[in-house]
Amino acid sequence: MGRRSEFAAADFLGAALELTAVSGPHAVNVAAVAGRLGAPTGSFYHRYESRAALLGELWLGVVEEFQQGWSAALKAEAPRDAGLAAALFTPRWCRSQPLKAAVLALHHRRDFERDQWPAALKSRDRRAGRELNAGLAQFMRRLYKGKPTEAQQALARFALIDAPLAAVRPYLETHKEIPGVAETAVKATYLALIR
Repeated sequence: MGRRSEFAAADFLGAALELTAVSGPHAVNVAAVAGRLGAPTGSFYHRYESRAALLGELWLGVVEEFQQGWSAALKAEAPRDAGLAAALFTPRWCRSQPLKAAVLALHHRRDFERDQWPAALKSRDRRAGRELNAGLAQFMRRLYKGKPTEAQQALARFALIDAPLAAVRPYLETHKEIPGVAETAVKATYLALIR
């Protein structure tokens, strides 16, 4: 029976998450991640083929986790209530997952070297994008009882995505806890825009 590996892939992801949340993805390199764990750099390469592969796994793991909860909220039976639940999901999830929230709200996939990701990660990224867009489109059809106008689409995207991110970003940038007023602002914005 072989010797049990001391460090799992999840350990490297956790170290990369901590580094990214504090200093950004540029701070993530093999030596820094391995050093944070007290692991030899060789053990990194047993789990990830490159720094870009680790960054891709980190970004996609956070995106997929957030998107799963957000999309579930968006499927509630009453469309207007579903949209509000999805909008409020952002500050609530960010409060409960501050490190992951910092990754998602303060950075973009290009910061995680997307052009160097392995093909399988690029495929996952495209699938996540398609699922997000499909969920939004379905929600808008339910909300507006048919095909929404461009203006309705823009307002819904702002109320569901842009405004909630704007409400939490200042707190994530300064590493402060997200206060309840963020949810108040998100709710007021949503209710004002989605009539």
